[in-house]
Amino acid sequence: MIPQATLDETASARPLRRAVVLDVRTYDEFASGHIPDATFMPLHLVPLRVAELDRSASYVVVCESGARSAQATAYLLQQGYDARSMTGGMAAWRASARAVETGASQSVHA
Repeated sequence: MIPQATLDETASARPLRRAVVLDVRTYDEFASGHIPDATFMPLHLVPLRVAELDRSASYVVVCESGARSAQATAYLLQQGYDARSMTGGMAAWRASARAVETGASQSVHA
């Protein structure tokens, strides 16, 4: 079973830097709206660039609905990272009227 992070857990962990939000959607999806301060790494690049991630950090992985984030979370766990998949993905985040940033951020790993 893939460990899950709720929307509330994700929202409360971000400002306190207790977790890094790792967005594994496509560039266009990310640019059209993402969780503020999220790190972007498309799912297909996770196995190729996993070494760029901080092993001491905790990760909340997000995609649009939860399928891709579950795949990425499973891979990160296999590699020894502390990771959870955000329940409901960006669709649930937007539906809960939480803050969303648009455009590319400085933390883009594409």
